[in-house]
Amino acid sequence: MKLIIAVVNKSDTREIVRSLLKGGFSVTKMSSTGGFLKVGTNTLLIGTHSERADQAIAIIRNTCKQHKYDTSKVIRDFRSAIENDNKEIVVGGATVFVVETEKIIKI
Repeated sequence: MKLIIAVVNKSDTREIVRSLLKGGFSVTKMSSTGGFLKVGTNTLLIGTHSERADQAIAIIRNTCKQHKYDTSKVIRDFRSAIENDNKEIVVGGATVFVVETEKIIKI
């Protein structure tokens, strides 16, 4: 069994969840906030059999989009971490963690 933890942009969440459910996956959605940009994200928890994990990841990969953010909106503490003088930065669509789990119980 695998637990897939996917942190995705809030604007992508509805389509990702819809696609995962259509693919036969169960999904739990939790609201979260990105640490660097402080933008709205959602953390998705997807429990699945090991042999279906790649299919779930493919759905996430195919659904997520890159997003552009204005660097002036990055909180002051993190501005020095931006190494260029661009007014925009592009961030990827998702951060995905895959964790081996002993069992998943639905009660």
